[in-house]
Amino acid sequence: MSSIPPKIVELAIKFGMIREGYTFEDYLILAVLTRGYETVAMWGVQGSGKSTRMLQIKFWIIRFLYTVEHGYIVLPEGDARKWAHNLIPELVDASHEVELGRDQENEIWETVLGLFIFKPANLVDRLEGLGDDEVIPSLGWDDLLVHYPSSKFKTDIKEYEAVDEVWAAIRTGVSVVIVNLPIINRLAKNIKDNVSFEVFIGRNQFEMVKRIFYLPGMKRLEANLFKVTVEQPSRFNLYAVPEWVWKKYWYEMRLPLTKEAIGTLKGVTDLDSLEGYISVIEAVRLCKENGLSWGVSTVQQNCSRGILIKQKVGGELHVEKERLMDVIKVERIVLTTPEQPLTHTPIYSK
Repeated sequence: MSSIPPKIVELAIKFGMIREGYTFEDYLILAVLTRGYETVAMWGVQGSGKSTRMLQIKFWIIRFLYTVEHGYIVLPEGDARKWAHNLIPELVDASHEVELGRDQENEIWETVLGLFIFKPANLVDRLEGLGDDEVIPSLGWDDLLVHYPSSKFKTDIKEYEAVDEVWAAIRTGVSVVIVNLPIINRLAKNIKDNVSFEVFIGRNQFEMVKRIFYLPGMKRLEANLFKVTVEQPSRFNLYAVPEWVWKKYWYEMRLPLTKEAIGTLKGVTDLDSLEGYISVIEAVRLCKENGLSWGVSTVQQNCSRGILIKQKVGGELHVEKERLMDVIKVERIVLTTPEQPLTHTPIYSK
């Protein structure tokens, strides 16, 4: 199973972190049937087939549910959490043996295409639109870094905190989330901390899948991370996705994302000046002249927190002068207002 110490594998099995005989697909189907949760982080160089593989993996899930909903596979009665763990491999194998017609598979692919997001706002919209007992079996967040880079906690702390809060409760609305990106190191920490599967794809579509889990430290109060290979690395078929599916995904969903990213870059690089905005250095100088001891880092932090309005001009951060002067006025009022005496007795007074 892996080269990690046998004792660790034994503990992981004992606590249900890994399951003997399970494939990657088995784990995902288990999460869907038992209202569990998995976060899959897929990475590899651009052009390695990450988006295609994401389509295929989501097809596994939706196809299995289709065979159940249409009576090809009959599930045992009762709460799936009581029986699914032992039966999942058998049920998944049975679903593979079901032969579906082209129209049926096309219907499944249409469902798959409808389960993609590209921005944090898309994630919020999906979750807000769910009914009280509704769960999305799988969501794919393609090209995560385009709209949610790891620097978000510096550049947009509000959005970073919002995604953090959503991810903490996402399992109530989604069973499996799959994200892809070129370099795993650039995955935002609030998502990386929740990853339960790492999928690495080479330029030749050779794929390695690792189960990620944590076990408690033996001597310290800590969580120790381990990775176990759940399947023998192998090459997947890049062309298993029908041509019409790929074209619809590429032209109607992926290219608009690329154009939007290029537009954002153009809007930044084309600006040589912007009326009403001043450089961070100039902003610091104004603060000093008005009695505030703000440095460069303070100005940048207030931009990230939304207190100041920011814009990049010529690749450098600038702030709106009018908003800055309003903030300075408020800060000066706070600094010059005398402290009022206490009108009550503190709890811990003598």
